[in-house]
Amino acid sequence: MRGTDRMDTAQTPKYPIGHQDFKKIITEGFVYVDKTRYVHKLAERGGYYFLSRPRRFGFVYVDKTRYVHKLAERGGYYFLSRPRRFGKSLLISTLYHLFKGEQALFDGLYIRDQWTFQEYPVIRISFSEIGYREMPLDQALQQTLDGIATHYGLTLKAETPSLTFKALIRALYEQYQQQVVILIDEYDKPIIDYLDAEQLHQAKENRDILKSFYSVIKDADAYLKLFFITG
Repeated sequence: MRGTDRMDTAQTPKYPIGHQDFKKIITEGFVYVDKTRYVHKLAERGGYYFLSRPRRFGFVYVDKTRYVHKLAERGGYYFLSRPRRFGKSLLISTLYHLFKGEQALFDGLYIRDQWTFQEYPVIRISFSEIGYREMPLDQALQQTLDGIATHYGLTLKAETPSLTFKALIRALYEQYQQQVVILIDEYDKPIIDYLDAEQLHQAKENRDILKSFYSVIKDADAYLKLFFITG
């Protein structure tokens, strides 16, 4: 566990409620439960990973009527809340700082002595932050990719998000002579935000844009170290 060594033990521990940035949690002394053993396995193996939060359970029924019976027998008042934080965004953040080679952030954690720290080119996109509600999704994606390219000192001339994505992956691979890491959070948010009947046309339009965007990955295998996507 990290964070407690930077606090007066008489003080209440700082729990990172609402915080999903690994660097902020570590540098500002929040409690951090070390799960980098699992991060190490992901990073070492590389490949393709999809982490999704279950949204519906209607097709398979697991008999839990034992618990229903207890509730019914006891009566009373109960409040059942669905957990909303599963650590997906924090995991994305941890992987980002790991592949950026920020070794000092991992001092005292399992992975510190297990991983050879070096900087990889990283494409990180969070669909909850790209502004697709203020502008069309393809335009928001294009701006995001152009911003990543600029960060790496690249100028790309592709005219669509999918072509820009493809060009960015290859340009980063050539520039670094390293395979590229791609981290995508909330991959389907531009679709699920428009599932109301009156907005369904927008969901379908965004789905088609994302289908074209993600299709780039199929032919990029040789250029990729890790592709990690959450929904």
